Amino acid sequence: MGSRHIIRWTPAVGLAVTLMVISNVLSSPRTSTSPPIFDVADGRIQPKQAHGIGHLGCNAASCHGGGNVGEPGSESLTWFEGDPHRKAYAVLHNAQSKTIAKNLAGPHGTVIAAHRDERCLKCHAPDAVTIPDQRLISPIGVGCESCHGPAGEWGTAHYQPGWKSLSAKQQAGEYGFYPLKDLGFRVRVCASCHVGDENRDVNHDLIAAGHPRLAFEYTAYHHQPDYQKHWKERDPQFESKAWETGQIACARAAVALLKTRADRAETSANTWPELSEYACFSCHKELATPSWKNVTSTTHRLGGMRWGSWYNATLPWLADARGDGVKPLDIPAKLKHLTSLAESPTANPKTISLRAAEVMTDFDRWLSLTNEPLSPRAISFGLSANALTPDHLKLRNMEWDEATQHYLGLAAARYAVHSTAKTNPDPLIELRQTLRFPVGPAGRIDSPRDTDPARVLKLFQDLQHPTPREQRP
Repeated sequence: MGSRHIIRWTPAVGLAVTLMVISNVLSSPRTSTSPPIFDVADGRIQPKQAHGIGHLGCNAASCHGGGNVGEPGSESLTWFEGDPHRKAYAVLHNAQSKTIAKNLAGPHGTVIAAHRDERCLKCHAPDAVTIPDQRLISPIGVGCESCHGPAGEWGTAHYQPGWKSLSAKQQAGEYGFYPLKDLGFRVRVCASCHVGDENRDVNHDLIAAGHPRLAFEYTAYHHQPDYQKHWKERDPQFESKAWETGQIACARAAVALLKTRADRAETSANTWPELSEYACFSCHKELATPSWKNVTSTTHRLGGMRWGSWYNATLPWLADARGDGVKPLDIPAKLKHLTSLAESPTANPKTISLRAAEVMTDFDRWLSLTNEPLSPRAISFGLSANALTPDHLKLRNMEWDEATQHYLGLAAARYAVHSTAKTNPDPLIELRQTLRFPVGPAGRIDSPRDTDPARVLKLFQDLQHPTPREQRP
């Protein structure tokens, strides 16, 4: 019998686990006292600034510490046994994190262990840098308050009789409880770490030291096989809505991060341009591998760095598909202008900051229009067509980033109708395999070096003939 059937999550177990790791964090260098965990108000709901109290109190059997995984009242156990966020602190002790810390220090610098470095802890163990009373922290990963908001105000209020009668805006504005049923807000909470924000920035220095590149797509993360949710989605249109909202909210987060970096370049000695803003594989590629330029019709400057290749890949099509509601915002044209500024060899940070702020405002307006999502059929047909030129002979403005984002949108549409393939072989599954990073003797290689662009083109052409289930309106 596995250990998961022997050790059950109880308040005592939670306290024991905390005590095993708390001494490491208590000795961490601290450069801030009590910053907000997240600052992601979406313009419609402004959460009250509150302080954190730690999540040990959530584990009581009468609250969320029951013993039945996946059941209401057992959210703590479900999180502990099946949520990858729980392991976020533990990875700071592994060999890769030690290598990153050593590389960041350089040959003559002082090595700061990852589990004591605030740059790491802000995402991997937020409690460790946001809770004033360090006796209350539980640095075993990304816990309750990291997503639901600091519980200093709502912790004792949310189980009172009148709590459920409050609107989401009241719960957020008066108590600081994050309205995660609002998908736009939820994705922006995720994006604050998985994309980055003004307080959390995985820049090119960190990536060069060995940190994985942040290329986040909400529905792909949501559907990880090892991600056991401690909640249930009750919206029958969740899949389509989550993909569309995720595209907009993550792009907004990326533009906000661009603005932050541009502002800092104006007032400090920060590196500009920040290279992590650009497509990694524009520079990091083997010259002997098959070239995308042979199968792609592109408007990008040859030899130039491509900005926004991941987060903006589907947005022009998505804005057009939304029609009259989004058309007045003119987002494709504004994104094209911002892209040209960011890709210019003489990119001016002040000008970019101004344009980025305008685009962020338009994204906020767009997010308010996503209550009725596009149909899975519209997403499936639209994205597969958008991947190709009108004559279907070449890919359209596409390399690995754009191809993968289109694949993920098609996969979300497939999930939305709970479809299984009716063709053998299935071009969507083959596309996934073609885009996967290769695995070498030392593990996965973070490069699409084995991807054959001609094969990608052929599979997108095959996807013009959808399965019967995908043709359902």
